[in-house]
Amino acid sequence: MAKNLSVDTYRNGDVIPNVTDTTTWNSLTTGAWCWYGNDSAHNFQKGKLYNWYAVNDPRGLAPLGWHVPADSEWATLLNCKEQILFSGGGYNAGYCDINGAFHQTQTESYYWSETLNDTGSPIIYYVQLSRGVAKLTGNFDKRVGLSVLCLKDQ
Repeated sequence: MAKNLSVDTYRNGDVIPNVTDTTTWNSLTTGAWCWYGNDSAHNFQKGKLYNWYAVNDPRGLAPLGWHVPADSEWATLLNCKEQILFSGGGYNAGYCDINGAFHQTQTESYYWSETLNDTGSPIIYYVQLSRGVAKLTGNFDKRVGLSVLCLKDQ
């Protein structure tokens, strides 16, 4: 995809809740999304931020014909998207922490992969415009809101 994902329904048409209340966001164990800063003006450039529960929902977050990349597919994704990612092509979306606070909108992006590491935590990718891309495999909370890029199905 040429931009960060910005859907508000699962593939089957079920609505993904837009959660703006910090207490609610912190207690979620189901899919949700928010705009960076809870401001719809960010939608065009930055897309939406999704929690892991939305990414991993069996109804499918990615549109028909697309999928959230697995860890093994990120090398391919980065080769295709590198010029866009590092040229300021609208990917710097920051993230939403588990308390609903927003961080790093201008300099960093965090992306979900669909892969879990050995401890059952999602593998994420961190893009910092001044430093490049890093694969993060720590113990990440599934309640944070991160961006999603999708790959076309083969």
